[in-house]
This record gives sequence, C-alpha cells and structure tokens, in this order.
Amino acid sequence: MPETFKAILVSRDAEKNQSVAVTELTEADLMEGDVTVAVEATTVNYKDGL
Repeated sequence: MPETFKAILVSRDAEKNQSVAVTELTEADLMEGDVTVAVEATTVNYKDGL
C-alpha cells in the first residue's frame, strides 16, 4: 500500500454542519475498526453527488 492515499472524508462539527473533502491520508490516520478495501474502478452518478 502506498504511504498516502486519497480519501473522501465526510465530517460533522458540533453544530451538525456536514463537510465533504478529498484528502490525503495514511493508514495510521484510520480509526480502529475501519476496513481496508481495494477498489479498482468506480463511478459517481450526478444524483449521488447531491
């Protein structure tokens, strides 16, 4: 696995405002219990991004 990888990170602040960002992470950044998945290809439909 590369040292860093791109991830879509969805987070929510104390006021329950949601934010979405593409970010660089390392395996050490993952929370305990997360699952590593090898994805070869994917698509996103327009409605999925709304």
